[in-house]
Amino acid sequence: MSWRDRIVIDPAILVGKPVIKGTRIALEFVLELMAEGWTREQIVRNYPHLTEEDLRAVLHYASDLMKGERVYPLAVWRGSVTGGRESRGGRGPGPPGPPGRGA
Repeated sequence: MSWRDRIVIDPAILVGKPVIKGTRIALEFVLELMAEGWTREQIVRNYPHLTEEDLRAVLHYASDLMKGERVYPLAVWRGSVTGGRESRGGRGPGPPGPPGRGA
């Protein structure tokens, strides 16, 4: 079973949030229940239209989403607040000017 068989994304349902097919139950809601310590049995008992397969699909969807997550390093500018200039003419500190221009 693929999560794609049980999870739908439709702009007309909950503004396009992923939901369990045939319901208006958002995956984020089910994940929050699990994070709060609800067991699968408690979820299915309180939401009888959900199945164990639905809950597994929620976890598979979240897993696939995390697998696609990427972190890109950003260049960090290191310098004084005034960019090596003593003053900005009373306008306060700011980033350095364009390269090749003195203060």
